[in-house]
Amino acid sequence: MGFYLISIDNLQISLGADFGEFFWDEDNDKIYRLIAPVIPSSYLESDRLVQRISTTATPFLNLPPELLFLVAEYLDYADVLCLSLTCPNMWSATSRIRYISLSTKLNRRSWAGSRLICLGDYAEDLPTGLITSSDLEQMDEILGHPTIFEEDDGPTEPRDFALLYRVYQSYYSRPERFLTICGTSEKRRYMNLLSEPSIPRRVSHKWTSLNERDFIPKPKPGMKDDRWMLRNLSKKEFVIKAQLTGGVHGLLQALYTLITWSNDPGISMVCEEEVSEAIIRGPWAGDRIDVTLKSIHDFEQEGESWEDITVRVAGVVDGLSESDNWGKFKFDED
Repeated sequence: MGFYLISIDNLQISLGADFGEFFWDEDNDKIYRLIAPVIPSSYLESDRLVQRISTTATPFLNLPPELLFLVAEYLDYADVLCLSLTCPNMWSATSRIRYISLSTKLNRRSWAGSRLICLGDYAEDLPTGLITSSDLEQMDEILGHPTIFEEDDGPTEPRDFALLYRVYQSYYSRPERFLTICGTSEKRRYMNLLSEPSIPRRVSHKWTSLNERDFIPKPKPGMKDDRWMLRNLSKKEFVIKAQLTGGVHGLLQALYTLITWSNDPGISMVCEEEVSEAIIRGPWAGDRIDVTLKSIHDFEQEGESWEDITVRVAGVVDGLSESDNWGKFKFDED
């Protein structure tokens, strides 16, 4: 039975294999996708290029900043960079536009705060309230306002489930594995031609050679108690690592035990039936989820009441390791 990790809000899907086949994979990219990106302040700092603006040669640069922003709204990140790389004057004039465009690109890629579900092939329903009326309208539009059921058959499954199934099978995209600037090789070649002659590579490199992990927030110096945590923004619950040195190890396995949804307890793992039955009706399925540092959580949620469910969830993960993985995996390594 295949399971699919679905981001409802990003219209994206991954996996598509038996639960037991991927459960123990250390695929940190999936966890990093749940971390809200943070763009270093250096991207807003002046690049200190010498400006020699000629009002006759570059009238575009005399436009008010508000109009430049309006123009940039119609360009994707690659096009904004191509515009910026045309000359030093344009590079300096579009610094704020580049920052906003990069921020938009990173946030659109991120799954942080999205509704997540690991949906099994044999699911017959969805968690209550997962699909909203606006979701139904959007899916109807994607499918061209289809007739969901044949007249002679009548409805055999909930309309929200039938719509979601059709949409994710045919229209949801696979998330990009790496952060790319350009969608086509032609654009990449074009940008390579532009990056060398007019703008020093030392200046343009950080914009044209991006690593998605560069935008993962860093622990604050001296914060000995800082560590990674998996949060349910809908229910205000979290699972947290014992220490920072453990990184995000185990958070993906914890996530799978919490967001999986099916009507068939067959998960291709050696475990008690009551464990598999609990996993396939995950209490977080369809909720808004992210991963963040404890320091960021404490700052954002100061005074708010959250429930720590780490002990219970870590117990499930470690118990599965004992029964299915010869005890080789622990949520928190010793």
